[in-house]
Parts: sequence; structure tokens; C-alpha cells
Amino acid sequence: MIISETRLKEIILEEVELHLLREELVSLNEVLLNEGIMSYLNNLFGGDEEKWKEIVDGAAKGKPPEEVVPDKQTFLSMPTKRRIATLALIATVFAGGMDFATKYYDVSTQAAESAQMINNTMEDAKERAGAISDFREMAAADADHGGANTSEEVQQALDDIRNEYQIEKAELEAGRGLMAGGEPATGFAYVPADQIDDSTVLPMTGMTKGDFETLLRMQWLSADAEGDQRLQDYVMGGDRPGSSAFWSYQDSLYAPVADAAADPETKELMINIHGDSAETTLLLPLEWSVAYDILQQRQGAGRI
Repeated sequence: MIISETRLKEIILEEVELHLLREELVSLNEVLLNEGIMSYLNNLFGGDEEKWKEIVDGAAKGKPPEEVVPDKQTFLSMPTKRRIATLALIATVFAGGMDFATKYYDVSTQAAESAQMINNTMEDAKERAGAISDFREMAAADADHGGANTSEEVQQALDDIRNEYQIEKAELEAGRGLMAGGEPATGFAYVPADQIDDSTVLPMTGMTKGDFETLLRMQWLSADAEGDQRLQDYVMGGDRPGSSAFWSYQDSLYAPVADAAADPETKELMINIHGDSAETTLLLPLEWSVAYDILQQRQGAGRI
């Protein structure tokens, strides 16, 4: 096969770009460790987060990759770094994604190897996320805003939830040993996710609702067959010892809907609305509401 001089120059240029990208990926690993997977993907996609979020959201909704990924002409028009990032993301969020992407776009072996490096890095991040013990820890690296940390900040965030949203009973049992105001806890309450705007900054993590949804889909649902079960276990507890502490906001503790530490008018309002059970019903964070909404969507689509 005879290769034109123009095509030969293109091949050489792409090989040089791939070599430089592999070197850059080593330093990008530090970005993932220090700033989180959202910043990592934004860096790979040149700050165009809408492009990679469309792929993540489409996969989470159960769409086949050919309905979600860029067409071949668009793919080939991308800079080398974004093309490789697209291949890696498809491999991360779709089962069999790497095989699909390399055939769909007919990419070179060198490009596939570079994409595999990124995919391996994101898989390592998912494994680390599976070992965390608290939802705040999972989101810490990706948050654009500081979450509530001190007792005063947590209390203010909870009072804001009590006053700004309609609280409902959650389908979640209070584990043995959980206390509320000196009494055994009788259950949980939460804010339905449809009351929370996508741009709302969730107080405990400092992430917007929209970004937190994307993070959950990347960390818990991407590609592997256990993703839906993992999501269900995290949201509903999965009968795991100590699982209730995962969604606690501070020092493995929750506050009741009507809390003695709350603003007195707020406490009285909660008792008037929810009755005496408000003093023994524990309030879940808004982050749980977001995760529960994703779980319900998956169940409604027959994925669980």
C-alpha cells in the first residue's frame, strides 16, 4: 500500500502527539488524586464538561453507545487528546466499551493503548471510591465549594433544609443502636430530589446536585455488572454492619427532624408538621436524596 506524503506526515504527527499525551497522563494521575475525577475528565476534554457528561448520562440511562457517542466524523475532527479521552470514557461507562469504541472509530493500536491508560486510571479511582466509609469523603476532591464542616455549619445547613423543603418519610430503616434525642431512632426522613434544583449546592459536600449525580454515576454505576447492586447497597444499606453511618454528616451522627439543637422556632415548626415522631426520626442529607433518586430511576427502567 502506497501512503501519500501528506498522510505520512499526519501519521507521524499523531504518533508524536500520542507519545506526548502518554507523558502527560503520568502527571494527570496527580490531578485525579488531588482534585478528583470530575477535574480529571474536564482536563482531558479541554474544559468542555458537557461533552463527557452527555456520554456518562446516556450510559446511566441504559442507552446503547451508538446513541450516545459522537459520530465518526465528529470524532475524527477532535484534537488527539480529546479523541483518546472519548475512547477511554466509553470504555469506562459501557460494558465492552473499549472493544466497541476501537471498532466503531477504527482507531490505531497506539491510540487504543493510550486510551487504555486513561481507562485504567479511572478504574483505579472507582476502586478507591468503593473503599470509602463516608459520602463526604467520596465527594471531597471534586467539590467546588467547601461543605459544612463545623458543628455550627452542619446545624445551619440542617435548619435550612427544615425550613426550605418539604420533608417526607424515607423507605429506610433505622439500624439498631441509632439514637435520636436520647431515644432509639424510629426511622429516617428525606427531601424528595425533585424539590432540589440541579444548580443547588448540596451543603454537606459542596457540590451542585447535577455534579453530584454525575459523580455517583461515574463512581458507582460505570460499566461493570455490579454497579446497580453497589448503588442499591450504598443507598439502602445492604444489610452491611455500620452501613447507616455512611450518610451521617458528622462523627457518624445524624440529627432528628425536630432537634433540640435546632432553632427553637424551627423545632416547633417540625413538631407541628410531623408530630412527636419528628423527635425520633433522623434527617438524611440532601446527598442521599440525589442517590435515592438515581436508584429509583434505575428501578423504573428495569435495571434493578
